[in-house]
Amino acid sequence: MECKTISCGYFNGWKKLFNFKGIATRKKFLVFLIVTTSTVLLSYLLIVIFAISIFPAGGNINTFVFIYIVLKFYGYILFAVLLLPMLSLGVRRMHDIGISGWWFVCSIVFYFFGLRVVAERLMNIISIYSDKSYSYDVKMTIYLTSNIFTLLLISLLCCQPANSK
Repeated sequence: MECKTISCGYFNGWKKLFNFKGIATRKKFLVFLIVTTSTVLLSYLLIVIFAISIFPAGGNINTFVFIYIVLKFYGYILFAVLLLPMLSLGVRRMHDIGISGWWFVCSIVFYFFGLRVVAERLMNIISIYSDKSYSYDVKMTIYLTSNIFTLLLISLLCCQPANSK
């Protein structure tokens, strides 16, 4: 049975949480990605608005520290909750375009762990031999590049036609 509504497509991603076999169409992948991303961004915005409203006007340093800590903690929780459905949906999408699902898993692992470690090591090496502000620029350049790479990967997954066998 094909999903005709956005909510059906979104909840289908959660229903097949532990299913790494089979396929996921472009529509299912894109619907899950868009609804999840917009929900996360909206919740971040609500947290910031709430935090600003409970502190006095003027925005002292305590406001920003509180917002940073809450958003960081919330980000870790979201990552833990959304990792498995995105992995299973991404693997099934890779199967739909005729590629092994391991490519998706390896690219995500490399993005979250490999590029971050490389950025930190480069920052440490550069800070030894030069100005610390320059090493921060290099780190941010690597982070930006890795984020662009991830967006390109997601675009590839969304735009590739199904592999007709």
